[in-house]
Amino acid sequence: MEKISLIIGAGVNKEIHPDIDLGRELIQNISDRVTDRTTPNGPNLSINLERHFPEFNRMIRTDFLMHLDHYISSVEYPSIDEFLNEVETFPEFEGQRQQFLDIGLLMILAHVIGWEGKKTVDSLTKELTEKRTWLSVLAKYLEDKVSGSDFNIITFNYDRIVEYFLLKTFSNNSKAFVKNHIHHVYGRLANLDGLDPAYDGEQSLGFDVPNHAFTEIAKLKNNIKLIRQKVDTKSIKDIVKNSKRLVLFGYGLDPINNKRIGLHEWDGKDSDFVFNIFFGGLPDFNLQNRRETAEKVRAIRIDADIQFMNCKEFLNYALNEKH
Repeated sequence: MEKISLIIGAGVNKEIHPDIDLGRELIQNISDRVTDRTTPNGPNLSINLERHFPEFNRMIRTDFLMHLDHYISSVEYPSIDEFLNEVETFPEFEGQRQQFLDIGLLMILAHVIGWEGKKTVDSLTKELTEKRTWLSVLAKYLEDKVSGSDFNIITFNYDRIVEYFLLKTFSNNSKAFVKNHIHHVYGRLANLDGLDPAYDGEQSLGFDVPNHAFTEIAKLKNNIKLIRQKVDTKSIKDIVKNSKRLVLFGYGLDPINNKRIGLHEWDGKDSDFVFNIFFGGLPDFNLQNRRETAEKVRAIRIDADIQFMNCKEFLNYALNEKH
């Protein structure tokens, strides 16, 4: 079997459940929910955040929101990671730095837990029989390779959706593959019951935890890293360097993320570089985003195999060993 690595970003989750956020959607939803200004009759997240942590009262959250709104309106591509990096580094935030960082991390974790909630579980349960998304293509490919050592998944996502689906598909047979061949660049939310922990002491958290259980959520803060925080990715870089085929989809090629996994200096002259650009299934002749993404791809590999498909179609194409 070829040494194949899938490199996936947040975009892959849209095919599984369309309400799972991408970067711009996540920061907007955090801004809407940190004081629940869009849900005044049911302020679930904000009330429970203050209930569990009284120091995050409405005054401090409103101040957080004011700065977050100003940031969103002042940059072209807003990102909660970049906002929290400014909080961590700009002197203007010195007096509120730790509170703002804690609020931001708790809200990120709450949203990730929410993405793993009932609607996603329902979708994954249907996927086992209906086979509508790229996850079923992956499972089909892994049927006789789930214990193989030459196939890796590198993800920038915090969630455990892939792990959950493989556990439901292959049961105990998936344990070794998940532990050794799924690599979260910035860490994962927690372990799942039924799988081996990624490291000693990793907590387990089910898919049935409410996203406003902030006392439990706070225990997970150190499990994930933000984009500019220190993280050891040497083993991931080695996987990328030694892959004979890189398959990338749902990934925006952010320069920092490229450096994290070694794409900025990748020189796979004898390797395949297969990249998917997909901005929806409807005809769209405003092609600027596609052009910009294609330029980023060509900067890494001039003769990259660029496709424009939904995730399921693309993965079926990219894992076809004859192409």
